[in-house]
Amino acid sequence: MKAPLLVPLLHYRLRHETFAQFMHDFLLIADRSGAEDIDAGLLARLHAECDEMFPVLAIIRKSDITARLKEQDRLRDTLVYGFMMVVQAFRHHPDVSLRDAAGCLMTVFNHYRQFSRKTYDENSTAISEVVQELNSGKFAENVKTLGLGTLVDHLALANETFFHLMHARYIEETKRPDVKARDARAAVEKTLGEIIDRVAAAATLQGLDLEADFDPATSSTLEVFARDYNAIATRYKHVFSLEKGRRAAAKREKNEKK
Repeated sequence: MKAPLLVPLLHYRLRHETFAQFMHDFLLIADRSGAEDIDAGLLARLHAECDEMFPVLAIIRKSDITARLKEQDRLRDTLVYGFMMVVQAFRHHPDVSLRDAAGCLMTVFNHYRQFSRKTYDENSTAISEVVQELNSGKFAENVKTLGLGTLVDHLALANETFFHLMHARYIEETKRPDVKARDARAAVEKTLGEIIDRVAAAATLQGLDLEADFDPATSSTLEVFARDYNAIATRYKHVFSLEKGRRAAAKREKNEKK
């Protein structure tokens, strides 16, 4: 069976915050592509429905834990970039051994770019992997050479604290009624589904090959949109799998307390 042209995403199963982020990204690529195959009336309707939905989801999401999450995320981002600045400074040290150690450590950070632009889950995963690498093998030796072990510990603690806050918010959300949020999303999800179905049909009729090399100069606006959509759909499928695991863990914990 041939795989679908557009990456399938169960967007209706995304958490409210993640769904709001997804819709911001979707509207951005839809507006940017200018794809003629996206009905202008449908897109305008989607914008209007999102304008009504976003404030409702924002109200539902507000809580003390949400505010603490935002601050903790800012703290760990500050620690990451502070760490990177210290390592960069060592790259200009007169001692060649310190310069080499710093250069080695920068390869870790260069692999995980733009921490502040990632979703909460993506950022948590990236920082966990950075900490793990900095505590292993040659990277651990270079951390010791530069005397940065305390910074690694602080970064690990900040990320662990964030993880516990996320878990606490999931527990909180399982206790809160969700009717208003579902009502706010219903119209958006219906229109979104119509647009995705139309784009998929148009892509099939045009015989688009989204696995072929991409050439912006010769690609249609439909292909640009379809490729952009597949990129964000793949990203949010990964986010959903992380959320699904955390929900299962929260449910187990809740049952254990009964």
